[in-house]
Amino acid sequence: MRPLLSSVVLAWLALAPGCRSLPIAPAGVRDALDAKYAGGYFTLKQSMYFGPFWDAPDLVLLDARPFHSLSYLVVGSRPVPPGTEHGIIPAGTRVRVEKVDLPSLGSMAGRPNLSPRYNGWLRVRVNRFDTSAPGFRDGLHVLVLPLGLTDLGALEGAIQQLLGDDDAFKAWLDGRTPEMRAAIAEKRPRVGMLYEELVAALGPPDAMVSDVVPEGRREVAEFPRYQVTLVESLVRAVETRP
Repeated sequence: MRPLLSSVVLAWLALAPGCRSLPIAPAGVRDALDAKYAGGYFTLKQSMYFGPFWDAPDLVLLDARPFHSLSYLVVGSRPVPPGTEHGIIPAGTRVRVEKVDLPSLGSMAGRPNLSPRYNGWLRVRVNRFDTSAPGFRDGLHVLVLPLGLTDLGALEGAIQQLLGDDDAFKAWLDGRTPEMRAAIAEKRPRVGMLYEELVAALGPPDAMVSDVVPEGRREVAEFPRYQVTLVESLVRAVETRP
């Protein structure tokens, strides 16, 4: 009965609304990424919230954005957040990549129903000796990749936004002032930050508009909890959203 059940599940996934046209990376791309990253040690390039992974109690979600703002999982037309974040794992924390888990009919069938099952997952273990975050528990953590990536270059670009070379990133972090390192670790934007420091603290902005002012190029970056104004890539103002 088990082979028949698996066949039925796979057939349902193939015919499910939105799944038939779901881009799936070729097996060669999946194998190449897993061979390159699995088992390797890297550093988080952004400070991450950690907390529940929808209805998978054995997994922990890592994401730079507040969990209430996440839209990886949508039921009907409503985003379903994973829960409430428990704390922050700061940028510069070392992780070991266990698997680059890209969607395939087989992998989607084995994932929890209530989860972003059509996205790529980076399954990592956070070095428990490298973090003192309250509420942290040792276990398998997941970084969710953007939906629909199938090209090797695009997938590597998405991974490299999140993970960096341990020595190179820590050297960059050590070059920040103590005040900026603390703000990055606490996910707290502050006036005087460079754009790269802002991204290390909050992750990439959800949207950005730009214009030109007498001082130079002005950009307004939108984040779930903040609106940040930069002039020539330097933070000039921070507004907290209600």
